[in-house]
Parts: sequence; C-alpha cells; structure tokens
Amino acid sequence: MNKQIKTEIVINASKEKVWAILTNFSQYPQWNPFIVS
Repeated sequence: MNKQIKTEIVINASKEKVWAILTNFSQYPQWNPFIVS
C-alpha cells in the first residue's frame, strides 16, 4: 500500500532567493531543525 503526505506553502521570495538558501548547505542548521551539526 502506497502512502503519501503532501503539503504546500507560499514563500514570499523570488525563486532565486529560495534556491540560494536551499543550496547553502552550511547554513542548514540555522533554519532546519532536522539537521544537527
């Protein structure tokens, strides 16, 4: 049996800004509680 959870949000920023944050891996611990240094 396949299970899925989907969610959606609106981010009030440009796609370039969002991509820059998502690809700045060294800063993940500052905003992502699931990443531990």
